[in-house]
Amino acid sequence: MPSRPLRRTRPVVVSVTCPGPNARFTSARPLPLFGALLGVLFLGAGCGDLDSGTLVAVETDSPVPTLHLGRDLPSLPGLVDQWGRQLPLAELEALWTDSWALPEEEGLRIRAEAVQALVLVLEPRLDEKELEGEVRRVREALAGVSGALDGLELASLDGPVADAGQAGARASAALQAGDRAGALRWALEASDHLRRATPEVLALALIRETEEALKVLERSHSNPSTSATGRNSGAETYSEVTRARIHRLLLGARDALEEGDPARALRRAWYAVGLLESSSDGPDRRELDEPREEGP
Repeated sequence: MPSRPLRRTRPVVVSVTCPGPNARFTSARPLPLFGALLGVLFLGAGCGDLDSGTLVAVETDSPVPTLHLGRDLPSLPGLVDQWGRQLPLAELEALWTDSWALPEEEGLRIRAEAVQALVLVLEPRLDEKELEGEVRRVREALAGVSGALDGLELASLDGPVADAGQAGARASAALQAGDRAGALRWALEASDHLRRATPEVLALALIRETEEALKVLERSHSNPSTSATGRNSGAETYSEVTRARIHRLLLGARDALEEGDPARALRRAWYAVGLLESSSDGPDRRELDEPREEGP
C-alpha cells in the first residue's frame, strides 16, 4: 500500500486536442461501483484536467503522488472526437472507458486491443503533421515527468512512468521508420500508461483493493478458522468502530469521485488503508493528519 513520500512538489509545465472499427472484444464486466463513474472521470473531464498548453504536472506533495495530464495529450476518445465523429466507434470508445474500472492487467489488455482497433480505422485519416504532433507531445510529456521526478522513486508513479517510457520510445522509433500505424499505437499506449498514475485511476484502484481486503478481513473475523494460517488472522484487533470508519471513508471516496474530486477520493481511500493496516483501534497517524476526511 502507498506510504507517505517526500514532501516535495515540482509541477512541470511543458508547452503543448484532448482529444475505436467494428471489432469484437472479450472483456469481463467492470465492477458496478466504478462503471457509473467513468464517464465523469474520463469523458466529462475532457481527457485531462490541466489547461490547454500544459502537457503534464507531477504532484508529489500529497499522500499518494500523482500525475495531472493536459487535454493535448493523445487519447482514444480525443482521436475519435477529432477524426472519427462520423464513424461507428461508440462501442470501442466505451470499451476503453470501461477498462479503467477493471483490475490493472485486464484493463491494460482491453485498452491495448481498443487502441489497435482504433489505429486500423483512424491512422489513414491523420496527416503526417498531425501524427508527428501526437508522438512529439508524448515525448515532451515523458521528458517533463522524468525531469520532475529527478531520481525520486515513488511507488505510485514508477511502474506507469517506466511503461510509458518504453511505449514512447517505440512510438518515436516507429515514426522514424515510417511505420505510421505503429507510431500512433504506441503514442496512445504511452499516454494511457501515464493515465494509470492520475488521481482518478489511482483512487479507483485503491478503493477497489481496500474493499477487497476489507471483505477478507471481515470473513476471517466472522470465521477465524477459515484463515490461511488456521488461526485467527488478527481480525479481532479491528473493532466494529474501526471497520465502520473504514466503510465511511470508502463511501466518502466514492462520493468524492461522483462529485468530480478525485484528489479527495484518493486521500480518503488512503486514510482507509491506514486504518486497515493499523494493528489497534487507537487513532492512526493518517487520522490525526486530517480527521475530517472520515466525515460525510
